[in-house]
Amino acid sequence: MKISCIIPTKDRCDLVVCAIESALRQETAVSEILVVDDGSTDSTEEVVTTRFPTVKYLKTSGKGPGAARNLGAAGAGGDVFMFLDSDDRWLPNHTRSLASLMQKGHVFAYGITMNENELTGETFYIPEDTASATGSTFRDLLRWCFLVPSSIAVNREAFFKCSGFPERSFGEDWYFFLELAHAICHIKHPAGQPEHFGFANEVITHRRLHKGSLSCTCGQGAAILDLLTDIKAFAACSGGAMPEDFLYLDNAISLAKKEHSKWNTVQDWFCAMKQLQSPS
Repeated sequence: MKISCIIPTKDRCDLVVCAIESALRQETAVSEILVVDDGSTDSTEEVVTTRFPTVKYLKTSGKGPGAARNLGAAGAGGDVFMFLDSDDRWLPNHTRSLASLMQKGHVFAYGITMNENELTGETFYIPEDTASATGSTFRDLLRWCFLVPSSIAVNREAFFKCSGFPERSFGEDWYFFLELAHAICHIKHPAGQPEHFGFANEVITHRRLHKGSLSCTCGQGAAILDLLTDIKAFAACSGGAMPEDFLYLDNAISLAKKEHSKWNTVQDWFCAMKQLQSPS
């Protein structure tokens, strides 16, 4: 199995070094590391190319993390893609845990992310509920995005089947995972193979929520509403959603309209969403 590590970054010359080093310290080695610079104006290029000459360095012009990840995937030679945001770091067991699941025949695999909220001092985990972590996850993902890009592995075919990450300014990861879950449902695999989604029930990634993090939601009220509206529209077209899913999304949209100004991070949003009655 050839593993491609894809790291999107922008103006994080110090943080991206930590991310790359964490990818190099894996118990199961990656085959290649691709850094996609999304229009940095700091010394990111010089730092990365000087310190890590074996890293493949690609550049794009401020199109956002989704487009940067897609460019990395297009230039990658791996059978399996693993993504790492430049302000996150993989723990040493990351690739071993996910590669083990992929070798068993899963199309997609993910593990647990430890999140440190530097705005509040809180530590929390995603996903926090692992009761239905494998199998068909489409309806679960309509309720909340319990996947983190830095903690997933996806095979090449599945990634390109759903055309990669959408080029949107907010929530591109949630929308991608929904499209992926829907697309994977239609990928046939031999009888006796495991469920498409595999779950490693261990912490594999360390994630920071800080003022410059894309997980901050300050001033993102309109973007949150746009995302939820688009998710509802996708659910309607998918054929895989139930009436209670639409009721839940309607309630989520109403909640966002009322309370989005109180949310500083995605975790604040998640805690507010937990107030809603989940569909059965």
